[in-house]
Amino acid sequence: MMGATLRSEGKNRASWSGYLLVFLMLVLPMIPALFYLKVILLGVVLVSIAVAALKTGQTGIHSSIALWTLSLCVVGAVFVLEGLLSGKVGAAQVMPLYVIWPIIYAVMIAGVRNQGILSGIRLTFIVATICIGIYSLLYILAETGILPESRFAFLFYSPKQGFAVHDEWAQMAYPGLNPLIFLVPFTFAELVMSSLYPKAISPLYRICLWTAFALGLEAVLLSGRRALYLGTLIAPPLILLFASFQLKTERRLSWKSLVRVTSFAVILLAICIFTLNAAYGATLSGIVERLSMGFNFSPTAEDIGTTERRTQFHALLQGWMENPLLGAGYGAPAYGSIRDDLAPYNYELTYMQLLYQTGLVGFAAYSAGVCWIYWMGVRVIRAGGYLSGLMLACLVGMSSFLIGNATNPYFGSFETYWAIFLPLTVINLWLLRPFPRRLSVCA
Repeated sequence: MMGATLRSEGKNRASWSGYLLVFLMLVLPMIPALFYLKVILLGVVLVSIAVAALKTGQTGIHSSIALWTLSLCVVGAVFVLEGLLSGKVGAAQVMPLYVIWPIIYAVMIAGVRNQGILSGIRLTFIVATICIGIYSLLYILAETGILPESRFAFLFYSPKQGFAVHDEWAQMAYPGLNPLIFLVPFTFAELVMSSLYPKAISPLYRICLWTAFALGLEAVLLSGRRALYLGTLIAPPLILLFASFQLKTERRLSWKSLVRVTSFAVILLAICIFTLNAAYGATLSGIVERLSMGFNFSPTAEDIGTTERRTQFHALLQGWMENPLLGAGYGAPAYGSIRDDLAPYNYELTYMQLLYQTGLVGFAAYSAGVCWIYWMGVRVIRAGGYLSGLMLACLVGMSSFLIGNATNPYFGSFETYWAIFLPLTVINLWLLRPFPRRLSVCA
């Protein structure tokens, strides 16, 4: 009895270490002061997973996911080698991104062996959304002098943070906003899916969902970032698209719930815009113009970011045409466009950069990996049950993240890979347990 208790406590400590690591990567990404804490937590998680695998004799990861991960790591290694052989210094610097980090995440997937751990991760995502939303409110109130300067803001400090009020829209920036492009659409879909299992979801979790959604929308609006605007706007059609693969009874409930949640979102956004207009002069037309400016790629565009991306596009396209099959290799900058003097091989146009550096061969390989996630995700949705709703929410969040990644380098660090590997975690659990029962979503 005592031995069983000790084993249970060990599992709980490992699980909580994982939850805390995920929380810190979501709420406090790229914060130098937390680097060593995250490394320690990651070490605890990986060691715990290794011990569990040795004790049970099972890896905890399905062979198909392991094969896909290793295959894409080999692809990444080939193009890193191509860059190194051609003298590209940046090739060595991006090697962890394409070779090492996917393997670490695959090992972390193996640690999610049951629905209880998956539910804990799910709740962590919702709590993280709430915390980001609360901090956004505190930050903007402190920046505008309504509240005194926060004494805990040093945890969030980044040279890239700031707040500004423009003619008809407000803009806020700090690293914790980046995950919202996944979290808000994910929470949106979670709310819609909650109607499918009214008895399986606790009242507390339902309150957390609504709170996270409301605060997430507020943070998106305050951010002034086009990618977050777009990710939130496309969430309803994405939910509608993936819900079309559900079982007939679940699909009907999802569509009705989508109307209710979308109506709530419209009312809430209207209240937020009215408040912003009264406080800072922001208007709906100004926000819409801010969004539309991101789609104006003409030479006369006044937006600096859009102009820079147009320059990158032509430079990367020209570079790709010189070696269309295998590309220039990882770490290769494009002639005529340098985005960052410290990392000249990185660009906002992530997929054009991928095409330029890996050619059609590499681009097709990575695209095949993403398509496989969608194909398996649709299979999970069609199967129905508990994992079906969660899979739908993950695909909605991942789709929004991938769309935003087209013009923003969101996949540039270890702390953003969860956007791909969370859906893979659900698929892995479904493959290991092909016919999951409809258990409680959250205690």
